[in-house]
Amino acid sequence: MEEKKEILAQYNFVGGGILFALLALMKIPAFINSIRASMVYEYYPITYSISALLFIIGSILISISLFMKRRDIIACIGLAIITLNSIISFLNPNNFFSKLFILIYIAGYVLILLFALSQFTNYLVQFKETSKKFWFVPIICIGIVSLIDVIGAIFIGRGGTVLLQRVVEVGAVVLTIIWIVFPDGIPSKEATFSYNTKTSYDGVEYTMSALPGEAYCSMVKHVLLLLFTFGIWYLIWIYKVTGYLNAVKDEEPREPATKLLLCMFIPFYVLYWTYKSAQRIDKLAKQKGLSADSATLCLIMAIFLPIIAPILMQDKMNNIITAKKESAVHQQGEVNIGAASELKNYKELLDSGVITQEEFEEKKKQLLSL
Repeated sequence: MEEKKEILAQYNFVGGGILFALLALMKIPAFINSIRASMVYEYYPITYSISALLFIIGSILISISLFMKRRDIIACIGLAIITLNSIISFLNPNNFFSKLFILIYIAGYVLILLFALSQFTNYLVQFKETSKKFWFVPIICIGIVSLIDVIGAIFIGRGGTVLLQRVVEVGAVVLTIIWIVFPDGIPSKEATFSYNTKTSYDGVEYTMSALPGEAYCSMVKHVLLLLFTFGIWYLIWIYKVTGYLNAVKDEEPREPATKLLLCMFIPFYVLYWTYKSAQRIDKLAKQKGLSADSATLCLIMAIFLPIIAPILMQDKMNNIITAKKESAVHQQGEVNIGAASELKNYKELLDSGVITQEEFEEKKKQLLSL
């Protein structure tokens, strides 16, 4: 399997270093204002000032590590300090939902810290391989919290400032994770799905495409994850399904990470992704002789009832995979029945003396593939 490295990925350390340095500068006014507020107001929590200072220090250390191209303890200390800053924010007076989103934010930075630690310690060798499969999860965590923060800031008239800071932070996180987990760039793997020979359906000839078995997902599990993970599973599912649907023959391969980021940060792009992905699923369904008219319905559901579209699409993929298995079992059953019938005929010829015992045994081996 050939791997192609993205040329621009080798400069991720520069972009990440610049963005984390910019984050530190953007946080300085908040730190100064919190110091002033603590002097003026007796009951103003000093933890706000400590939290802002920790974020500044952590961002500077990560920036230094990136510019020095060092995937070692410096970056880990910086990430640990930012995580500590998040924990202090969690301890500040907040409502339930604020604490929930802060926990998601903390989880994102903890994962990045583990990614960084796995690069130079033998204790996390297995986690190092895992990070290459799930490197996008911290981006989802921090991206969701950033989006919620921006929406909240819009209502109090600070949307522009918070939006700029959050965009810079998400960009810094993306570049830093790629630099940590993929030092030589994200490997772009060619699809290795096998394709069957030509087949026809409704008078049209197709090249059969095969979905990988891991595309199957229990509907109970899928629905529960959609309902109770606050959108995290949906984003993971988009990433995985984009890769699975590269199995569709005669369709242009799509990069899962790119499509995921577009769905996260480009308004309404997820509607386009849903429609095009559903079309690919319909193409696979038609090759299996299943109904293939779900693309328009999925688009409508994505607009008015967003949770329904991924349920319909996953159910269709499950049907495609199980239809393939049922077809194979049915075909194998037909072969077995045919072999038994033919073997019975040869036995009658043996009993009547038309063929010898040796000839019968030879035919028996051929029919039963012994």
